[in-house]
Amino acid sequence: MGLIVDVPKPGFGNTND
Repeated sequence: MGLIVDVPKPGFGNTND
């Protein structure tokens, strides 16, 4: 993703490139 998210995404919920 490349941005910071505070929502529970499928597999992650903080940061992801």
